[in-house]
Amino acid sequence: MKTKTAKGTRDYLPQETELRGFIQSRMLETYLNAGFSQIITPILEDIENLRNSDGGDNLSMVFEVMKRGSRLSSAITNQQFDALSDIGLRYELTTSLCRYYANNKSKLLLPLKCIQIGNCYRAENPQRGRYREFIQCDIDIIGLDSFWAEVELMVTTANALMSVGMRDFKIRVNDRQLLKALFLKFGFLESQVSSLCVIFDKIDKIGVSGIAHKLAEKLSKIRHANVCWIISRRRIFRWRSMCK
Repeated sequence: MKTKTAKGTRDYLPQETELRGFIQSRMLETYLNAGFSQIITPILEDIENLRNSDGGDNLSMVFEVMKRGSRLSSAITNQQFDALSDIGLRYELTTSLCRYYANNKSKLLLPLKCIQIGNCYRAENPQRGRYREFIQCDIDIIGLDSFWAEVELMVTTANALMSVGMRDFKIRVNDRQLLKALFLKFGFLESQVSSLCVIFDKIDKIGVSGIAHKLAEKLSKIRHANVCWIISRRRIFRWRSMCK
């Protein structure tokens, strides 16, 4: 019997489990006291939902579960290699939330303030601080078209972090409408906005020069230079893009 965990996963000793449980319970308590409701969704999702989600590079890291029996044999015989799997492990919680709401909206009251904490899986190359199995906490407010919803999410999250003893942290605010206005100003098409959010989301990995390289083929030299000046001097893209 192999005693090591599968690559990219971890065992947790009792004291580690206790600490993780404490942190999760305190954060969950904070959100519940603020009027959020906890929901639970399966780690397995229909493969079409996963493939069609706006996950950028994460879509290439989906753990797919192959079909079984005659359905698998039929797909192989007919060389339908894109149809070898029918379900997959979720790589984040947003896709699960979208499906959850679509499936249960007749039973839910709006606005829906919900929190879910659950395991997610990505078939990436494990490295320090990055695992194939990890826990994600996702909070959302559905059905409230007001910036106060965003304010509530930030305030409650700050309270949740402070409830477990964190004090020295910053919340970086992202406004999708601001990003969109800037992209359009510099000559991008509205249809390109979502893909641009994915590109700028990589700034911590590939840096300003990497972003500039990806933009070079999409803009004129003048507009390209203007965009590069903004992201290098003003640093307005140092936070992650909200691609919802």
